[in-house]
Amino acid sequence: MNTTRLLIGHRYGPGLGPETIRQLNAFVAGHAEARIVRRTPVGRHAVEMTEQQRRELAECSPELVIEEDAELDLHAMPGLP
Repeated sequence: MNTTRLLIGHRYGPGLGPETIRQLNAFVAGHAEARIVRRTPVGRHAVEMTEQQRRELAECSPELVIEEDAELDLHAMPGLP
């Protein structure tokens, strides 16, 4: 299946609480295609999963904000090495 990279945070703040992190880890462990890519310094999680898994996670955890992780376009600054 085709996976998408998503950013997951809490609806009322950027970081996830300890219980929510346990639930997210259990969800990812229970789905073969899903994996946690990284954790950001402010507490968000970058996760790869299918669209169906995204809907399932959103239904069972309505306190989460799940959004697609947009790819960054970085451009060189003129005059810098």
